[in-house]
Amino acid sequence: MELRYLFNWLPCPIFYTKRFTGKYEARSWGFFACVSNGPNDEGRIRHELKHCEDFYRYGLIGMWILYTFSKKWRLFFELRGYQEELRYTNYLSHSLAAKLIADGYNLDVTAKEVEGML
Repeated sequence: MELRYLFNWLPCPIFYTKRFTGKYEARSWGFFACVSNGPNDEGRIRHELKHCEDFYRYGLIGMWILYTFSKKWRLFFELRGYQEELRYTNYLSHSLAAKLIADGYNLDVTAKEVEGML
């Protein structure tokens, strides 16, 4: 476990685990995040921290409603996360990030469209 800070003052714990199954290797749940690759995966950590920041900006109900029921907002949140991840990683290209967003979040967009937004 590691403690990071959102907005330079709000504590946000990051838990490192190998227990993820399925297509995701990290998840955030508002107040905290879990990452499977450990503390050396700065890009993925920053991606999840961006989602935690969004939780504080939009609130529990707001974030849940926007992310769950609006493809436009889900795209907005994932673009923010992947843009942050791209700043801190060397294993993820813009084209791969665009493909992950287009294929993994039920957004009805193409990878080419997403790449233009990144």
